[in-house]
Amino acid sequence: MDRHADLRAAYDEALAAGAELLDLLRAPAAEAPAERIQQLVDRRDAAVRAAVALFRPGDQEALRDVLEALVAQQRALEDALDRAMGELRRRLQEVEAVKATARRSRQVMDAGRRGRLLDQRR
Repeated sequence: MDRHADLRAAYDEALAAGAELLDLLRAPAAEAPAERIQQLVDRRDAAVRAAVALFRPGDQEALRDVLEALVAQQRALEDALDRAMGELRRRLQEVEAVKATARRSRQVMDAGRRGRLLDQRR
């Protein structure tokens, strides 16, 4: 019975780490520190690995509720990660657009005599 308690504890740890990770991923991207996200991913991964090592055939019936919760949480994590990555891609495109605008502005300002007239630095 000790193995079952350890197994349930590992699953509970995975669920707790996943819940905290979901909270971070649902926050605006600027507020979610990448280091903390990595720590939670590692913590959840370690808990799942420990649970897999303890799992034996027949355990699925006794732990059906926990397993279903983990599967649902995994789907939610994947969705949240997809949204976070989409937000980061959007921000990257915005940064690239600003860089391109600045580059074009420098080209206009440095374009021969006319550019020198527009260049306020001189």
